[in-house]
Amino acid sequence: MSLPCSIESCQRTSTVLCYECNKSFCAEHLKEHDQYLNSQLQPLANEIKNLSNRYALINQNKLINNFREQLDKWRQNSHKTIDRLYKEKCDELKRDWPQKLAKPQKDLERLRAKNMEFIREERTTHQDIEQLREAISFLDQQIKDIEQKGIQIDIRPLSIEKKIDIEPPEHQISDTEQEQEHEVEEIQFIDLSIPYRAIDCSGQSGVAFTGNNTNLLIYEYRTLSLLDQDLISMEQSSWNNGHIIDMCWSTTLNHFIVVTDKKTVYQINENPFKFKRIESIPQEQWWSCTCSEQFLFLTAQGKEAFIFQFNLKSSFETIKYWRSPATCKQHQFIHDIKYNNQSLALIIIDSIDKTAHFELRSSINLNKICSFQIDINETSYQPAIHSCLIKYNQWIIIVENTSQIYHIDKNGTLLSIYQYKPPVWNAVLFASNILAIRTENKIIFHKI
Repeated sequence: MSLPCSIESCQRTSTVLCYECNKSFCAEHLKEHDQYLNSQLQPLANEIKNLSNRYALINQNKLINNFREQLDKWRQNSHKTIDRLYKEKCDELKRDWPQKLAKPQKDLERLRAKNMEFIREERTTHQDIEQLREAISFLDQQIKDIEQKGIQIDIRPLSIEKKIDIEPPEHQISDTEQEQEHEVEEIQFIDLSIPYRAIDCSGQSGVAFTGNNTNLLIYEYRTLSLLDQDLISMEQSSWNNGHIIDMCWSTTLNHFIVVTDKKTVYQINENPFKFKRIESIPQEQWWSCTCSEQFLFLTAQGKEAFIFQFNLKSSFETIKYWRSPATCKQHQFIHDIKYNNQSLALIIIDSIDKTAHFELRSSINLNKICSFQIDINETSYQPAIHSCLIKYNQWIIIVENTSQIYHIDKNGTLLSIYQYKPPVWNAVLFASNILAIRTENKIIFHKI
């Protein structure tokens, strides 16, 4: 049976079916349908002609030359990166190594003088003898390293990919962008399986300690101890000014900053080893501290979580402070604060859902840069959590009295979780390449 023509106004019976559009047409409307299809060909022919004309106008030699210029610029910037890294290592060789190579001699002279003092006074203890033996053993290893390995400089291999992305001429890449693109930024987690040294240190009175480029300051049993990078005790003093909650180093003041549970803050000088309260800082329930080149940042706990900013260069004048909700929610708690490169690393614990967040914030306005969540549901209490800045602007995060060390890159991305035995309490990087890990009864040292 024939179907009617698909054109609604047509009363004729269809004679053919168009399989492409699935419509039936009579003879007359089939001719119109074919004419319509044929009429679409000429505009397409015009588009093809226009494309052909545009392609003919392309100056292929100029295009190749433009991209060759970009390739040459990439090569020049890559060479600049290598030259810059080479200069940094030359400066390191000139600046640091004469002092490093001379240090064993100075330590030997100091050990010799201390030993002669014991001999002259005919007064010593088992602990004195053990410290001398440990110092001699450490110096022996240092001298062996110099004899066998010479000068060791950390030179990272540069990664050059086979694929080179070159931007079109209208987008010029700056020298800084090129250097950042080709500089190796990320590292795998340092192998912490073999420590090179350990010392006894009880955590029963707290786990606060910190370091600078040369020394380590440790708090335990109402005692402050200052060790050099060879872990030889330089100074020791009794401390009766309250329990020390946190401490940090100020390169601007060349002093340590100490926060206590007595709502007071102290600064400690290395040489001579003495301390004094900072009277201009008001009494608050201070909890953690960190320093930039210009400012001291303190966190305070109470009904709300505060972050205070003090000027290091004007006798700790209060600059400003932030409170909830700019800092965190009212049921949240700031456990730790660290400064690095115009940003603040905050450890924020949520008391309701038992989660912790590592957040990087702007040190200017506290705007969030990135965040990483740490699950603490397995713990039966609210643990202290500490962050530690390591090399290449990366971080490690430690949940008190657990075996997990979280390794975070500069963008807040988890790189790995390191299982460490015994359980960890705190960590500090000092002397630029020594990671000190504090456990319940020891401080364990790793070179990274």
